[in-house]
Amino acid sequence: MEREDLISVIVPVYNVAKYLDACIVSIQKQTYAHLEILLIDDGSVDESGSICDRYALKDKRIRVIHQKNAGLSAARNRGISVCKGEYIAFVDSDDFIDKNFVESMYKVMIESESDLVCMEAVIFYDGDEKKIYSYWNQIEDQKEQYTVYSSEQMLKIALYQKLSVTNAQLKLYRKKLFQNIQFPVGRYYEDLATTYLFILCSNQVAVINHRLYAYRFRQSSIMTSTFNDKCLDCVWVGKKLVNDMEVMAPQLRKAACCAAFRINRIVFPKISFCNRSQKNKVWIELSAYRKIVMLDKDAQSYERLLALTSYCGQFFFTGMIFLFGTARKIRIKMQLRKR
Repeated sequence: MEREDLISVIVPVYNVAKYLDACIVSIQKQTYAHLEILLIDDGSVDESGSICDRYALKDKRIRVIHQKNAGLSAARNRGISVCKGEYIAFVDSDDFIDKNFVESMYKVMIESESDLVCMEAVIFYDGDEKKIYSYWNQIEDQKEQYTVYSSEQMLKIALYQKLSVTNAQLKLYRKKLFQNIQFPVGRYYEDLATTYLFILCSNQVAVINHRLYAYRFRQSSIMTSTFNDKCLDCVWVGKKLVNDMEVMAPQLRKAACCAAFRINRIVFPKISFCNRSQKNKVWIELSAYRKIVMLDKDAQSYERLLALTSYCGQFFFTGMIFLFGTARKIRIKMQLRKR
């Protein structure tokens, strides 16, 4: 490539010694070499911090920042504040990326003159890493194909989850997008709280067809773990999203309600029926959005069905969510077998 702008890859690190080597090595092996690799050790109490330091001694592109534990958003914000690149990408420290991840995103960004480039992830369970590499070998010689969307088109796609691109780490950003946007410190679901803002601030958004990011599906992740009080941030992020859309893009309010319904229904079955106050708090939110979702022809069919079944009561609704969740896991496993 003629142009070689500096690209900053920010990796928040917290107690992931088991996976960290694979993550860092995958970044080091990028075909696009003009990188700044920022490893933000967020107060790890295992060997993660020392692993970061070891790699920094051998690779001048790597900088390590050790800080007291403040959470994922704080680690990302720290990386943004000190990075030197004109472009920024995030990689979670328990995931890894194909060698063409950065170069593919950068090529598309320059060619399409977009402010934001996205792709979907390929999801895998622990132990299935070999299948990911096999899949990447199959597509290695295929040319990148991408589609360019206006910010409104992309936001509609993201809110309705027609494509799974709300995660912060599936993107390449122009650094200017972070001038007035930060990840919310101390909150869960920080990606959903910020992705729509990045899209709205972009002149246009390009989406690459290839999946060059490997997302590790762990039971300990926020989206799959058991309930704790922080999970009630689903109420906060849903309200924030809907309220912001009413001001910034009122034509997309129904799409925002669908996204708010989705994040609340993900959390709802995690709350014990013994915990009536918290259960009812999320149920109130679901009840506020369900009619809009049920009647919205643009919403995913299963979201509309879940919205309808919510009228049958909390127990029936919980059972339907469990069935849909089981079907999703089976679908993911089948997709992995095909690769």
